[in-house]
Amino acid sequence: MKRFVGILPFVITLFLIYILNNPQQMGSTSLPKLGYFLSPYTGFMQNGESRPDFTFPSELTEQFKAPVHVYFDDRLVPHIYAENDEDAFRAQGYIQAHLRMWQMDMTTRAAGGQLAEVMGARLIDRDKNQRRLGLLYAAEKTEETWKQDPAQYALLQAFADGVNGYIATLNERTVPLEYKLVGHWPKSWSVLQCALYVKTMAQRLNAREDDLQATNTIHWLGVRQFAEIFPEINPLDKPVIPSEVTWDFTPIQPNPMTLPDSILGGLPSPVHPASPGFDGSNNWAVSGAKSTTSAPILCNDPHLGLTLPSIWFEISLHTPTINAHGVALPGTPGIVIGFNQKTAWGVTNVGQDVADWYRIRWTDATKTHYLMDGDTLAVFYRREEIAVKSGEPIVDSVKWTKIGPIVYEDAGNAHVDLAYRWISLDSDGNELKTFMQLDRSGNYQDYREALKSFCAPAQNFVFATNQGDIGLTVNGHFPVKSPEVGRFVFPAEEAQYRWNNTIPFEQLPTVHNPDQGYVASANQRSTDETYPYYYNGSFEDYRGRTINNYLDSPEKFSVDDMKRFQLSSYSQFAADALPILLSPMDESMEGSKELETLQMWDYHFEADAVAPIYFTLWWRHLYQLVWDEFTAKSKEEPIIFPENFLTIQWLKERPDDPFMDVKSTKEIETAPDLIRKSWLETVAELDSLDAKNWGEFAPLNINHLANIPAFSRQHIAANGHATALNATNGPASHGPSWRMIVQLGSTPNAIGVYPGGQDGNPASAYYDQMVDSWVSGNYYPLLLVDQDYWQSHPALFTITTEK
Repeated sequence: MKRFVGILPFVITLFLIYILNNPQQMGSTSLPKLGYFLSPYTGFMQNGESRPDFTFPSELTEQFKAPVHVYFDDRLVPHIYAENDEDAFRAQGYIQAHLRMWQMDMTTRAAGGQLAEVMGARLIDRDKNQRRLGLLYAAEKTEETWKQDPAQYALLQAFADGVNGYIATLNERTVPLEYKLVGHWPKSWSVLQCALYVKTMAQRLNAREDDLQATNTIHWLGVRQFAEIFPEINPLDKPVIPSEVTWDFTPIQPNPMTLPDSILGGLPSPVHPASPGFDGSNNWAVSGAKSTTSAPILCNDPHLGLTLPSIWFEISLHTPTINAHGVALPGTPGIVIGFNQKTAWGVTNVGQDVADWYRIRWTDATKTHYLMDGDTLAVFYRREEIAVKSGEPIVDSVKWTKIGPIVYEDAGNAHVDLAYRWISLDSDGNELKTFMQLDRSGNYQDYREALKSFCAPAQNFVFATNQGDIGLTVNGHFPVKSPEVGRFVFPAEEAQYRWNNTIPFEQLPTVHNPDQGYVASANQRSTDETYPYYYNGSFEDYRGRTINNYLDSPEKFSVDDMKRFQLSSYSQFAADALPILLSPMDESMEGSKELETLQMWDYHFEADAVAPIYFTLWWRHLYQLVWDEFTAKSKEEPIIFPENFLTIQWLKERPDDPFMDVKSTKEIETAPDLIRKSWLETVAELDSLDAKNWGEFAPLNINHLANIPAFSRQHIAANGHATALNATNGPASHGPSWRMIVQLGSTPNAIGVYPGGQDGNPASAYYDQMVDSWVSGNYYPLLLVDQDYWQSHPALFTITTEK
């Protein structure tokens, strides 16, 4: 016994040494090496707030061709001054990695299906889906396309060299905190990761489709009723391109198609990551004739997922060919949205459907050959090996057809195999070249030239110059297809259902200096019905009307007016719907304080208001009553639901339609009945509601990328609504990810803000320092200054390649 007692401390010590120096598994959660993580020498305390060391390492300094100087302003925005573009992008790569390495790494891993290597086996299925969707393969093909322009590729390689210059400096003490949490290390950066960054944005913004759900829905409703409930055009919409534009070209003819009387149903739920319906944006530009300074003003606020670190990184680049300020995507070089001395540019998402599903018809049960246009074609296999943390690699052989990869096999009640046709898998664009050319642009012709190399995600590119030009182009690669193609799942073997060509650049919708004196986009339809090409997609119905109504005013606008527009919480949706809801309320319901509040409401979703709560709940209950048949059907299989604009239209114009009758009741209801019934349901819910105002009811959450609450900003009371220009969407964590206003002139006057900070380190004072300003509607000056400026304005930090 004495021997046992004597050896017990030694056994306990060995046990603790093992536990503290090996990662542990608790259910599906992997814990880091606790000894390493808690150590005062290598652990999380080493990532506490301290003065960053931005010094260029000697190995990287040797790669610069000429002196480089970087000045960080009081918001930690780097202003890079270099004697050539290659050195500027090398410095950009080093600095962005220094401040955003974890974000850059995880974003590209998520796109390429490489998260299981870091996070473990629970992410194998997600990685397999990404590989089957073809993201990694498409990025590899994109890199090969980029290599065809050696000068451009050299700039991308310089950026990658800068990132690797930072990675080479890391040790157990300095590696970013999140790597310590997961027990991993950043891998060497390559140009392929830049391509993956482009593909992840394409997937988020340009992979929206509801083909499977729409196919189930038309199978259930029938062709006639589907067309009635799901019209492709909102009659109240005002398109991106004004109707004054005419189309002076001969369009390419698509394959003629006849919609069959019956379409296959029983299709499965989508397996790929769903694109959030909230992602969108606003941009507009007014001519000098509508500006108080007689020079154009350009505005842009892209609406994306709000995260910490932010999706954007603010930067200023200065070389003999570039003199620009704006925001970059952390994993890519150049400036995506910004301005220079002569021009300004911005983007919003187009929303056209460029991703389609096709049912494959095999020749036999081996599923190695398929039919197309009467021919028998063989699939080719791509081997996908997925590394797994603390496990054996997973190998998946993905079948590829001429259309694209087979993502679904024997899926759904229909037991179908489905191939994925997506414009971003073609990979013949050079999106980063577009932005680099815009960074250098000096006039409208430069803008048009820059857009030619852009493929996806399709964007509405707004542009303005200090020479007085304004313009907007619906830009990207768009399929040439017949009406209805792309809305449903069709058989791959018949040419009439496929698309093979894309619309030529010269025939894309564009407008230059329109008579109305402004251009604007807010994710609404691209054109009116005179445009000779068919397209379908997901389009916003309200923000576009709001900004057009504002800009149609005969008054001239200032920068302060533009701030007011960007921050507007006015909802055209509420303005359309609420009068219809209030009209049938009878005397027994009059006099309630809630109704009186709604009757006085100005349709603004302000954080301290209560009317937005009443309206939101009322509409939610009413919508569920009107479309109760759809709710019941959705429990059987995935379907699509009618849009709000059609619901409003039917409440007003078709109050006795059979869909107004609730199937679970004996009575035959009409629209007024449902409105009154839904109001009673709303009042009942209000009695149990704790939220005192809109900010408490729909708080905004800006979460850390790994959803770590301690690293997040949550429960933010913010003005706005998805249908307002200030399109915050709490608690869904979406909203204006970057607000920018540029007044052109002999010297640009620009302001901007984003809800985050420059530094990705949660302990840094620059991690989230702009969130409160963003919520309050404040902006910061965006500096575009010569290097001499810093002699009289001390920088926060300064680094240089010179000794």
